[in-house]
Amino acid sequence: MARKEKKPIIKLPVKITLTSEGVEWFIRNNKKIKRLRMADNRLEYGISLDEFSAASLQKMMNIDYISTVEIARTEFADKRREIIDLNKLIVYRILYRSFERETYKLFLDSPLIKRWNRGHPTRIIDENSVFNRSQLESLFNSCAPDLPLVSEDIQSGLLKELQADPRLSAEEREILGFLSDRYVISMRNIMWCVLAKSRGEPEYVVLVAKVVGLLRGYLEKSKIAEYLSLMVTELLTYAEAVHAMEIARKLFPDMRSKPGILRNPKLREAIVRSMREQQDYLYLTYQVSNKVPSIGTENRLRIVIFNRAREYQKVKEQIENKAGLDLKEKSLVEFYRRMPPEDIDTELGLYYLSFLHAECSRCNVHLDSRVSEIPARELTVINLTLQF
Repeated sequence: MARKEKKPIIKLPVKITLTSEGVEWFIRNNKKIKRLRMADNRLEYGISLDEFSAASLQKMMNIDYISTVEIARTEFADKRREIIDLNKLIVYRILYRSFERETYKLFLDSPLIKRWNRGHPTRIIDENSVFNRSQLESLFNSCAPDLPLVSEDIQSGLLKELQADPRLSAEEREILGFLSDRYVISMRNIMWCVLAKSRGEPEYVVLVAKVVGLLRGYLEKSKIAEYLSLMVTELLTYAEAVHAMEIARKLFPDMRSKPGILRNPKLREAIVRSMREQQDYLYLTYQVSNKVPSIGTENRLRIVIFNRAREYQKVKEQIENKAGLDLKEKSLVEFYRRMPPEDIDTELGLYYLSFLHAECSRCNVHLDSRVSEIPARELTVINLTLQF
């Protein structure tokens, strides 16, 4: 039940920093990489792109070549659709990887693999197994006729449930069908091969039932991508509006603040021009992988929205040490309730946030939402961390 991507190319300038594996691959294949100055003033090896293929970015994430994705702009309102697309792309890829790991663990712990290992004592499969690529491809190709049957065994019942659910629209059913395909396709090749060669065995039925249960849970988790995308765009709207007002007051000290003032074209033009001249950008950063993998961080996503990069590193260190600063930390809900009313729609952000918290709690996804304020420096750093 495949569904075509709406936007295979995302037209959004980004900086992408690479993991050590990514740097090694680029150098080995004579691909050009740069030393990039990031928002927190660090220099990192990576690439900068004006636009990118969604499939290529997901592939690089899937093989752990990407550490962070960063966007720097004077305003984000004109790229709202692209930000939503990028956010979903990153979250879905993390979910696919998490599903791959969990299904493989089910596989290794299952009676099916124990039975397989007894029947193939010279080709035992366990957590330490390393598979020869050409041999695995040959085995996978030999199983090809049975692979659609395995996929049907896993998905057919669940897809029938989706089709019969009156709460879902036709578009929602199509999207969930597409996601179901993507989750199942993400399973490891060796798992597909063993399943294909074990159809009809009692242990096969038991393992497929467990995979179906896991798949059902991940389809539920997929809703988080929607809510998080909307939440991020609202946070950007907030950050953009507050920062624009600060600049407007500096440019026009006698200006009277009133609702809708930021929609004045001449004022907006003056604000954007000032930001460009001063290189005073707003930043959106996705940390999708640690440079050195550690236990418990495999499925973690950290999203940071901040500005004033020239001061950020110094402020960041003091925030982390919680020493010598007039620092206030609060939940995002509390932060939204205290937001100034001028030109900022607080209710929309709270609406998305409440859904995001509810979905994360229901799906056993840990969400930490923090806002650090440093009034003396007029700096706000917004952090969203999700552990899938």
